[in-house]
Amino acid sequence: MSNHTPIKPAQAVLNHIQRSWIIDPVEGIIFSVETRQSLGGVQARSGYWVVCTVGNKIVKRSHTIWWKYYGDWPTQQLDHDDRIKTNDRISNLKLATSRSNSANRVSSLRRALPVGVYKHTLANRYEARFCSNCKPFTLGLYSTVEEARRARLLAEHLANSGFVFSSVWEYRRLLKESNLSGAIT
Repeated sequence: MSNHTPIKPAQAVLNHIQRSWIIDPVEGIIFSVETRQSLGGVQARSGYWVVCTVGNKIVKRSHTIWWKYYGDWPTQQLDHDDRIKTNDRISNLKLATSRSNSANRVSSLRRALPVGVYKHTLANRYEARFCSNCKPFTLGLYSTVEEARRARLLAEHLANSGFVFSSVWEYRRLLKESNLSGAIT
């Protein structure tokens, strides 16, 4: 087995997923049974969508959709046929060996943008994102990569200092009140 073989979560996590989540395999989305709202998740550094479950355990959305659809946790890597890591439609997922998955990979250079900074194509700006307690926050849209990077670093600094993010509005209020934005470089 390669080091990329999916690790099956603990039975308690699987039980939680089984009773609390439903999937739309055609769209590749996970919903809460209770609220019927999309769980969304957050895009990990690897580019794949992950979802937080019981005990703050993180699982890949693609693996969860595979398991809920086929009844077995994937025993090999999952390949995204169209090479889009966020397209978790069941028709786009297939079991793959490390070699066949690598053959479907698009070669690329190191990610050009800093962690937590994404190009917002429609607005032609840069979006800063941060995840706290498995809850994603969009910190705002910025004109430059540097402004978005500084916003992300400030959020990380605040979280490491004990600030608990319950809403992005608290973050923005704190930012205005304290003028901390100049303290992070």
